[in-house]
Amino acid sequence: MEAQEPKLSVVLMQRRRKRRRRKIHGYSSYYYYYFFFFFFCLLSPCLTVFSTSSNTTNNSNSMQEGEILLELLKGMQFNQNSCIGFTWENYGSSCPSSFCGVTCSDEGFVIGLDLSNQSLQGTIKPNILSKLTKLSSLDLSANLLSGQLPQDIGEITTLQRLDLSSNLLSGPLPSSISTLKTLLYINISSNLISGSIPNDLSQLKSLQTLDLHGNLLGGEIDPSLLGLSSLSTVDLSSNKLQGFIPWQPNDTLPVLRTVEYVNLSHNLLTGPLAPPKFSSVFAERLKVLDMSYNQLSGDLPDFEFVIALTTLRLNENLFTGSVPSTLLSATLGLLEELDLSKNNLSGTISFLSSFCVVLLLQLFASSMKLVL
Repeated sequence: MEAQEPKLSVVLMQRRRKRRRRKIHGYSSYYYYYFFFFFFCLLSPCLTVFSTSSNTTNNSNSMQEGEILLELLKGMQFNQNSCIGFTWENYGSSCPSSFCGVTCSDEGFVIGLDLSNQSLQGTIKPNILSKLTKLSSLDLSANLLSGQLPQDIGEITTLQRLDLSSNLLSGPLPSSISTLKTLLYINISSNLISGSIPNDLSQLKSLQTLDLHGNLLGGEIDPSLLGLSSLSTVDLSSNKLQGFIPWQPNDTLPVLRTVEYVNLSHNLLTGPLAPPKFSSVFAERLKVLDMSYNQLSGDLPDFEFVIALTTLRLNENLFTGSVPSTLLSATLGLLEELDLSKNNLSGTISFLSSFCVVLLLQLFASSMKLVL
Protein backbone atom coordinates (compact mmCIF):
# COMPACT_ATOMS: atom_id res chain seq x y z
CA MET A 1 0.00 0.00 0.00
CA GLU A 2 2.82 2.36 0.85
CA ALA A 3 4.40 1.67 -2.55
CA GLN A 4 1.22 2.55 -4.39
CA GLU A 5 0.77 5.92 -2.65
CA PRO A 6 3.71 7.59 -4.48
CA LYS A 7 2.41 6.30 -7.79
CA LEU A 8 -1.04 7.70 -7.07
CA SER A 9 0.40 11.04 -6.14
CA VAL A 10 2.37 11.14 -9.36
CA VAL A 11 -0.73 10.43 -11.41
CA LEU A 12 -2.65 13.15 -9.62
CA MET A 13 0.13 15.64 -10.21
CA GLN A 14 0.18 14.82 -13.96
CA ARG A 15 -3.57 15.31 -14.18
CA ARG A 16 -3.27 18.66 -12.43
CA ARG A 17 -0.57 19.76 -14.91
CA LYS A 18 -2.76 18.78 -17.87
CA ARG A 19 -5.64 20.78 -16.42
CA ARG A 20 -3.38 23.82 -15.99
CA ARG A 21 -2.16 23.51 -19.60
CA ARG A 22 -5.70 23.34 -20.85
CA LYS A 23 -6.60 26.48 -18.89
CA ILE A 24 -3.54 28.33 -20.14
CA HIS A 25 -4.28 27.25 -23.74
CA GLY A 26 -7.87 28.36 -23.30
CA TYR A 27 -6.80 31.70 -21.94
CA SER A 28 -4.36 32.22 -24.81
CA SER A 29 -7.10 31.42 -27.36
CA TYR A 30 -9.29 33.98 -25.71
CA TYR A 31 -6.43 36.46 -25.86
CA TYR A 32 -6.07 35.86 -29.61
CA TYR A 33 -9.76 36.37 -30.17
CA TYR A 34 -9.77 39.55 -28.10
CA PHE A 35 -6.69 40.80 -29.97
CA PHE A 36 -8.21 40.28 -33.43
CA PHE A 37 -11.53 41.75 -32.31
CA PHE A 38 -9.77 44.80 -30.89
CA PHE A 39 -7.65 45.20 -34.05
CA PHE A 40 -10.71 44.93 -36.31
CA CYS A 41 -12.50 47.58 -34.25
CA LEU A 42 -9.56 49.89 -34.71
CA LEU A 43 -9.27 49.17 -38.43
CA SER A 44 -12.94 49.36 -39.43
CA PRO A 45 -13.22 53.16 -38.99
CA CYS A 46 -10.19 53.52 -41.26
CA LEU A 47 -11.86 51.36 -43.89
CA THR A 48 -15.00 53.43 -43.56
CA VAL A 49 -13.03 56.65 -43.91
CA PHE A 50 -11.19 55.26 -46.95
CA SER A 51 -14.44 54.22 -48.59
CA THR A 52 -16.01 57.58 -47.82
CA SER A 53 -12.92 59.33 -49.15
CA SER A 54 -13.10 57.37 -52.42
CA ASN A 55 -16.76 58.19 -52.87
CA THR A 56 -16.07 61.81 -52.06
CA THR A 57 -13.31 61.88 -54.67
CA ASN A 58 -15.62 60.42 -57.34
CA ASN A 59 -18.37 62.84 -56.39
CA SER A 60 -15.86 65.68 -56.47
CA ASN A 61 -14.81 64.72 -59.99
CA SER A 62 -18.43 64.48 -61.10
CA MET A 63 -19.32 67.82 -59.59
CA GLN A 64 -16.30 69.36 -61.22
CA GLU A 65 -17.41 68.09 -64.61
CA GLY A 66 -20.83 69.67 -64.16
CA GLU A 67 -19.33 72.95 -63.08
CA ILE A 68 -17.12 72.99 -66.17
CA LEU A 69 -20.12 72.54 -68.44
CA LEU A 70 -22.04 75.33 -66.74
CA GLU A 71 -18.99 77.56 -67.01
CA LEU A 72 -18.77 76.81 -70.75
CA LEU A 73 -22.40 77.84 -71.17
CA LYS A 74 -21.80 81.22 -69.53
CA GLY A 75 -20.16 82.51 -72.69
CA MET A 76 -23.17 81.61 -74.83
CA GLN A 77 -26.79 82.57 -75.27
CA PHE A 78 -29.45 79.96 -75.85
CA ASN A 79 -33.19 79.55 -75.99
CA GLN A 80 -34.53 79.02 -72.48
CA ASN A 81 -37.25 76.78 -73.92
CA SER A 82 -34.69 74.45 -75.47
CA CYS A 83 -33.54 71.21 -73.91
CA ILE A 84 -30.55 73.10 -72.50
CA GLY A 85 -32.81 75.51 -70.66
CA PHE A 86 -34.84 72.65 -69.21
CA THR A 87 -32.09 70.24 -68.23
CA TRP A 88 -28.90 72.22 -67.58
CA GLU A 89 -29.71 73.16 -64.02
CA ASN A 90 -29.16 71.18 -60.84
CA TYR A 91 -27.14 68.03 -61.28
CA GLY A 92 -26.46 66.97 -57.69
CA SER A 93 -23.37 64.97 -56.87
CA SER A 94 -23.37 62.64 -59.87
CA CYS A 95 -22.15 63.11 -63.43
CA PRO A 96 -24.61 65.43 -65.23
CA SER A 97 -25.94 62.77 -67.58
CA SER A 98 -29.34 64.44 -67.17
CA PHE A 99 -28.00 67.39 -69.16
CA CYS A 100 -29.19 67.10 -72.74
CA GLY A 101 -26.34 66.30 -75.11
CA VAL A 102 -24.03 65.02 -72.35
CA THR A 103 -22.65 61.48 -72.26
CA CYS A 104 -20.87 60.32 -69.11
CA SER A 105 -18.55 57.43 -68.40
CA ASP A 106 -19.04 54.95 -65.57
CA GLU A 107 -16.29 56.76 -63.68
CA GLY A 108 -18.22 60.03 -63.74
CA PHE A 109 -16.42 61.90 -66.51
CA VAL A 110 -17.93 63.67 -69.51
CA ILE A 111 -16.90 61.73 -72.63
CA GLY A 112 -19.38 63.16 -75.13
CA LEU A 113 -20.87 66.62 -75.66
CA ASP A 114 -23.41 67.13 -78.46
CA LEU A 115 -25.05 70.56 -78.51
CA SER A 116 -25.61 70.66 -82.25
CA ASN A 117 -28.53 72.63 -83.67
CA GLN A 118 -29.36 74.38 -80.38
CA SER A 119 -29.29 77.98 -81.68
CA LEU A 120 -26.29 78.73 -79.47
CA GLN A 121 -24.81 82.20 -79.84
CA GLY A 122 -21.67 83.76 -78.47
CA THR A 123 -18.12 82.49 -78.22
CA ILE A 124 -16.35 79.37 -77.01
CA LYS A 125 -14.65 80.49 -73.80
CA PRO A 126 -10.94 79.64 -73.62
CA ASN A 127 -9.49 77.38 -70.94
CA ILE A 128 -12.81 75.61 -70.34
CA LEU A 129 -13.10 72.72 -72.78
CA SER A 130 -9.57 71.58 -71.96
CA LYS A 131 -10.73 70.81 -68.41
CA LEU A 132 -12.90 67.99 -69.77
CA THR A 133 -9.93 65.66 -69.69
CA LYS A 134 -11.79 62.53 -70.86
CA LEU A 135 -13.82 64.10 -73.67
CA SER A 136 -13.75 61.99 -76.84
CA SER A 137 -16.53 63.57 -78.93
CA LEU A 138 -17.40 67.28 -79.28
CA ASP A 139 -20.23 68.44 -81.55
CA LEU A 140 -21.25 72.12 -81.56
CA SER A 141 -22.34 72.17 -85.20
CA ALA A 142 -25.29 74.04 -86.73
CA ASN A 143 -25.29 76.92 -84.26
CA LEU A 144 -24.42 80.63 -84.39
CA LEU A 145 -21.15 80.52 -82.49
CA SER A 146 -18.64 83.24 -83.41
CA GLY A 147 -15.12 84.30 -82.54
CA GLN A 148 -11.94 82.28 -82.71
CA LEU A 149 -11.33 78.70 -81.74
CA PRO A 150 -9.47 78.60 -78.41
CA GLN A 151 -5.90 77.33 -78.50
CA ASP A 152 -6.45 75.08 -75.50
CA ILE A 153 -8.63 72.81 -77.61
CA GLY A 154 -5.38 71.01 -78.37
CA GLU A 155 -5.14 69.98 -74.71
CA ILE A 156 -8.10 67.57 -74.96
CA THR A 157 -5.78 64.68 -75.72
CA THR A 158 -8.58 62.08 -75.69
CA LEU A 159 -10.61 63.79 -78.43
CA GLN A 160 -11.50 61.56 -81.40
CA ARG A 161 -14.33 63.46 -83.07
CA LEU A 162 -14.55 67.26 -83.54
CA ASP A 163 -17.51 68.85 -85.34
CA LEU A 164 -17.83 72.64 -85.31
CA SER A 165 -19.38 72.96 -88.76
CA SER A 166 -22.04 75.47 -89.80
CA ASN A 167 -21.23 78.28 -87.38
CA LEU A 168 -19.75 81.77 -87.67
CA LEU A 169 -16.32 80.94 -86.31
CA SER A 170 -13.50 83.12 -87.65
CA GLY A 171 -9.77 83.58 -87.41
CA PRO A 172 -7.09 80.97 -88.10
CA LEU A 173 -7.19 77.30 -87.27
CA PRO A 174 -5.32 76.80 -84.00
CA SER A 175 -2.10 74.91 -84.61
CA SER A 176 -2.65 73.08 -81.32
CA ILE A 177 -5.13 70.79 -83.10
CA SER A 178 -2.11 68.92 -84.42
CA THR A 179 -1.40 67.64 -80.90
CA LEU A 180 -4.64 65.65 -80.83
CA LYS A 181 -3.08 62.36 -81.88
CA THR A 182 -6.29 60.36 -81.38
CA LEU A 183 -8.41 62.49 -83.75
CA LEU A 184 -10.29 60.48 -86.36
CA TYR A 185 -12.76 63.09 -87.62
CA ILE A 186 -12.48 66.87 -88.11
CA ASN A 187 -15.33 68.93 -89.53
CA ILE A 188 -15.01 72.73 -89.27
CA SER A 189 -16.76 73.39 -92.58
CA SER A 190 -19.10 76.29 -93.39
CA ASN A 191 -17.50 78.89 -91.15
CA LEU A 192 -15.38 82.00 -91.68
CA ILE A 193 -12.01 80.42 -90.90
CA SER A 194 -9.15 82.27 -92.59
CA GLY A 195 -5.40 81.96 -92.91
CA SER A 196 -3.71 78.80 -94.13
CA ILE A 197 -4.14 75.16 -93.22
CA PRO A 198 -1.57 74.41 -90.48
CA ASN A 199 1.20 72.18 -91.80
CA ASP A 200 1.28 70.39 -88.47
CA LEU A 201 -2.04 68.71 -89.28
CA SER A 202 0.09 66.15 -91.10
CA GLN A 203 1.02 64.80 -87.66
CA LEU A 204 -2.50 63.42 -87.18
CA LYS A 205 -1.63 59.92 -88.33
CA SER A 206 -4.99 58.45 -87.29
CA LEU A 207 -7.11 61.06 -89.09
CA GLN A 208 -9.70 59.55 -91.43
CA THR A 209 -11.89 62.54 -92.33
CA LEU A 210 -10.82 66.15 -92.90
CA ASP A 211 -13.63 68.54 -93.86
CA LEU A 212 -12.79 72.25 -94.04
CA HIS A 213 -14.97 73.23 -96.99
CA GLY A 214 -16.81 76.53 -97.16
CA ASN A 215 -14.29 78.75 -95.38
CA LEU A 216 -11.84 81.51 -96.33
CA LEU A 217 -8.69 79.41 -96.20
CA GLY A 218 -5.86 80.46 -98.51
CA GLY A 219 -2.29 79.56 -99.27
CA GLU A 220 -1.02 76.26 -100.63
CA ILE A 221 -1.83 72.72 -99.57
CA ASP A 222 0.99 71.07 -97.68
CA PRO A 223 2.08 67.87 -99.52
CA SER A 224 2.37 65.88 -96.30
CA LEU A 225 -1.28 66.60 -95.48
CA LEU A 226 -2.48 64.50 -98.41
CA GLY A 227 0.02 61.84 -97.45
CA LEU A 228 -1.70 60.83 -94.22
CA SER A 229 -1.82 57.05 -94.19
CA SER A 230 -5.33 56.68 -92.71
CA LEU A 231 -7.05 59.47 -94.63
CA SER A 232 -10.15 58.39 -96.56
CA THR A 233 -12.16 61.64 -96.97
CA VAL A 234 -10.79 65.09 -97.84
CA ASP A 235 -13.03 68.08 -98.52
CA LEU A 236 -11.28 71.44 -98.90
CA SER A 237 -13.71 72.82 -101.45
CA SER A 238 -15.04 76.40 -101.60
CA ASN A 239 -11.98 78.11 -100.18
CA LYS A 240 -9.22 80.27 -101.66
CA LEU A 241 -6.49 77.67 -101.89
CA GLN A 242 -3.79 78.33 -104.49
CA GLY A 243 -0.85 76.61 -106.13
CA PHE A 244 -0.37 73.14 -107.54
CA ILE A 245 -2.09 70.03 -106.25
CA PRO A 246 0.73 68.54 -104.19
CA TRP A 247 0.04 64.84 -104.46
CA GLN A 248 2.67 63.83 -106.98
CA PRO A 249 4.58 60.95 -105.36
CA ASN A 250 8.16 61.70 -104.42
CA ASP A 251 10.70 60.68 -101.82
CA THR A 252 8.90 62.46 -98.99
CA LEU A 253 5.23 62.04 -99.92
CA PRO A 254 3.65 58.63 -99.37
CA VAL A 255 1.32 57.32 -102.04
CA LEU A 256 -2.34 57.73 -101.02
CA ARG A 257 -3.63 54.20 -100.62
CA THR A 258 -6.69 54.74 -98.42
CA VAL A 259 -8.39 57.79 -99.96
CA GLU A 260 -11.96 57.33 -101.23
CA TYR A 261 -13.34 60.86 -101.50
CA VAL A 262 -11.47 64.01 -102.59
CA ASN A 263 -13.14 67.38 -103.17
CA LEU A 264 -10.93 70.39 -103.94
CA SER A 265 -13.46 72.19 -106.13
CA HIS A 266 -14.14 75.95 -106.11
CA ASN A 267 -10.60 77.05 -105.32
CA LEU A 268 -7.79 78.76 -107.22
CA LEU A 269 -5.64 75.71 -107.88
CA THR A 270 -3.40 75.75 -110.96
CA GLY A 271 -1.12 73.41 -112.87
CA PRO A 272 -1.72 69.82 -113.96
CA LEU A 273 -4.27 67.56 -112.37
CA ALA A 274 -1.86 64.72 -111.65
CA PRO A 275 1.02 62.78 -113.17
CA PRO A 276 0.39 60.90 -116.43
CA LYS A 277 -0.17 57.66 -114.55
CA PHE A 278 -2.99 58.69 -112.24
CA SER A 279 -2.97 55.30 -110.54
CA SER A 280 0.43 56.12 -109.10
CA VAL A 281 -1.29 58.65 -106.87
CA PHE A 282 -4.62 57.02 -106.07
CA ALA A 283 -5.14 53.33 -105.58
CA GLU A 284 -8.26 51.34 -106.37
CA ARG A 285 -10.31 52.80 -103.48
CA LEU A 286 -10.93 56.23 -105.02
CA LYS A 287 -14.67 56.70 -105.61
CA VAL A 288 -15.29 60.45 -105.90
CA LEU A 289 -12.94 63.08 -107.33
CA ASP A 290 -14.18 66.67 -107.69
CA MET A 291 -11.71 69.25 -109.03
CA SER A 292 -14.26 71.49 -110.74
CA TYR A 293 -14.12 75.29 -110.76
CA ASN A 294 -10.36 75.74 -110.54
CA GLN A 295 -7.69 76.84 -113.00
CA LEU A 296 -6.14 73.44 -113.66
CA SER A 297 -4.53 72.95 -117.05
CA GLY A 298 -2.63 70.49 -119.20
CA ASP A 299 -3.63 67.07 -120.44
CA LEU A 300 -5.93 64.75 -118.56
CA PRO A 301 -4.08 61.88 -116.87
CA ASP A 302 -4.55 58.16 -117.40
CA PHE A 303 -7.37 56.78 -115.24
CA GLU A 304 -6.74 53.18 -116.22
CA PHE A 305 -6.40 51.67 -112.76
CA VAL A 306 -8.88 53.82 -110.82
CA ILE A 307 -11.47 51.08 -111.16
CA ALA A 308 -13.74 52.08 -108.22
CA LEU A 309 -14.37 55.61 -109.51
CA THR A 310 -18.08 56.52 -109.55
CA THR A 311 -17.96 60.33 -109.85
CA LEU A 312 -15.47 62.50 -111.71
CA ARG A 313 -16.02 66.26 -111.97
CA LEU A 314 -13.36 68.25 -113.85
CA ASN A 315 -15.58 70.94 -115.34
CA GLU A 316 -14.79 74.67 -115.34
CA ASN A 317 -11.02 74.34 -115.74
CA LEU A 318 -8.44 74.92 -118.49
CA PHE A 319 -7.70 71.33 -119.55
CA THR A 320 -6.50 70.76 -123.12
CA GLY A 321 -5.82 67.78 -125.32
CA SER A 322 -8.03 64.77 -125.81
CA VAL A 323 -10.00 62.59 -123.42
CA PRO A 324 -8.00 59.46 -122.54
CA SER A 325 -9.57 56.36 -123.99
CA THR A 326 -9.31 54.60 -120.63
CA LEU A 327 -11.58 57.22 -119.09
CA LEU A 328 -14.55 56.07 -121.16
CA SER A 329 -13.71 52.42 -121.44
CA ALA A 330 -15.20 49.44 -119.68
CA THR A 331 -12.29 49.61 -117.23
CA LEU A 332 -14.25 52.25 -115.30
CA GLY A 333 -17.34 50.11 -115.14
CA LEU A 334 -18.66 51.78 -111.97
CA LEU A 335 -18.53 55.34 -113.33
CA GLU A 336 -21.91 57.04 -112.93
CA GLU A 337 -21.13 60.73 -113.38
CA LEU A 338 -18.57 62.40 -115.62
CA ASP A 339 -18.41 66.15 -116.14
CA LEU A 340 -15.72 67.61 -118.41
CA SER A 341 -17.69 70.65 -119.49
CA LYS A 342 -16.22 74.13 -120.00
CA ASN A 343 -12.64 73.11 -120.74
CA ASN A 344 -10.52 73.37 -123.91
CA LEU A 345 -10.60 69.69 -124.81
CA SER A 346 -10.40 68.53 -128.41
CA GLY A 347 -10.18 65.34 -130.41
CA THR A 348 -12.46 62.36 -130.86
CA ILE A 349 -14.12 60.05 -128.38
CA SER A 350 -13.78 56.59 -129.86
CA PHE A 351 -15.65 54.57 -127.27
CA LEU A 352 -18.28 55.29 -124.63
CA SER A 353 -18.92 52.86 -121.80
CA SER A 354 -22.52 51.86 -121.29
CA PHE A 355 -21.91 52.11 -117.56
CA CYS A 356 -21.84 55.92 -117.61
CA VAL A 357 -25.32 56.69 -116.33
CA VAL A 358 -24.90 60.47 -116.29
CA LEU A 359 -22.51 61.78 -118.92
CA LEU A 360 -21.96 65.51 -119.08
CA LEU A 361 -19.67 66.29 -121.96
CA GLN A 362 -20.89 69.76 -122.72
CA LEU A 363 -17.87 70.96 -124.61
CA PHE A 364 -18.23 74.69 -124.66
CA ALA A 365 -15.32 76.23 -126.60
CA SER A 366 -14.26 72.72 -127.61
CA SER A 367 -14.20 70.92 -130.97
CA MET A 368 -14.67 67.40 -129.61
CA LYS A 369 -16.56 64.95 -131.77
CA LEU A 370 -18.58 62.23 -130.05
CA VAL A 371 -18.47 58.85 -131.80
CA LEU A 372 -20.43 55.91 -130.33
